Amino acid sequence: MADTSSSALRLAIAATFTADPIAPVISFWKNETESDLEVRFAPYNQVVQSLLDPSSELSLNRSGVNVVLLRLEDLAPDAALLEANVHHIADELRSAPERLSVPLIVMLCPSPPGSIHARHADKLEAFLEAALDDVPGAQFIPRRTQERLYPVADVHSPEGERLGRIPYTEAWFCAVGTLLVRHMFALIRQSYKVIALDCDNTLWAGICGEDGPENVVLDPPRRALHQAMLSQQEDGMLLTLASKNNEEDVLDTFAAHPEMPLQMRHFVTWRLNWEPKARNLQSIASQLSLGIDSFIFIDDSPKECAELSDALPSVLTLALPSDLSRLPHFLHHVWAFDHPVVTEEDRNRSRYYAQAAEFGNAVRKARTLADFAGVRKT
Repeated sequence: MADTSSSALRLAIAATFTADPIAPVISFWKNETESDLEVRFAPYNQVVQSLLDPSSELSLNRSGVNVVLLRLEDLAPDAALLEANVHHIADELRSAPERLSVPLIVMLCPSPPGSIHARHADKLEAFLEAALDDVPGAQFIPRRTQERLYPVADVHSPEGERLGRIPYTEAWFCAVGTLLVRHMFALIRQSYKVIALDCDNTLWAGICGEDGPENVVLDPPRRALHQAMLSQQEDGMLLTLASKNNEEDVLDTFAAHPEMPLQMRHFVTWRLNWEPKARNLQSIASQLSLGIDSFIFIDDSPKECAELSDALPSVLTLALPSDLSRLPHFLHHVWAFDHPVVTEEDRNRSRYYAQAAEFGNAVRKARTLADFAGVRKT
């Protein structure tokens, strides 16, 4: 997680409805993450006022994130004024980060199916998402993100709406509170930069040195791992291999399986040998000039993961689930894989490092000054 030792992390929440049921969810994650985490609520349905008032909970927040939760029913009673009111609040949201000290997270919460507001929800959500896309310090979380990560079957609470303007169920508040905490940690934590992967029974089923490179299998769960790692690379993560294998066997395995989404060209460097994996990760960190605390290590073997954690506790070590049918779900819920802000520099990082590593390898292999000059010319 993040280094939260210096000060309390605060979620300051302004909502157009009563959002207090999120509070126990924040308390739960405070304990789970061992963080000094707290939540504060702006007055009920005072979103614009909270964005403008220099003494509001949002304006006074100095560590954590600010959150705005909107519901179309609260912005206009019918369709006639709805679009105009959404455009107005979008203008306020766009200008707010300039006055606020911490990131602003915005969500458009669901309307009851079949209602007038629900019929306009997709269009207006797309508008809000686009309106905040280029605003530094603002993050829009679409409903599809919550529905993908934390689906809730029973969303709406007519009884809660009638009694206290609490329009959603406890399960929905649990899902959204969890998503907000997760998104906050993704925004403020020190980001990881490198993923080091094992090979046998991690990237494929089988042992390439024993079964033969052509006989290992890419099953559906491991294909999901390949695809997830490609997505991580696109978001700026560097992929490497750290596996106890003969290098030739691994190279031959990738060559024998062009159907594998990951290929050797996707890895900026690798250590394929019989050395301890901790030593190999330190070697990779030295080559890339990156701290070992920026590494994530993925292996199928709990024993290898335990040994690496003991040797390098600052590396985030992930053992694949023993039930591989759970692997896609597992990958969706590794918070360290979240990248809410991805820059063009992030997207190009892997290519830059790969070019630098290729040049460095060529220099190390050059035996004479003439050889080095030849390297420089290529």
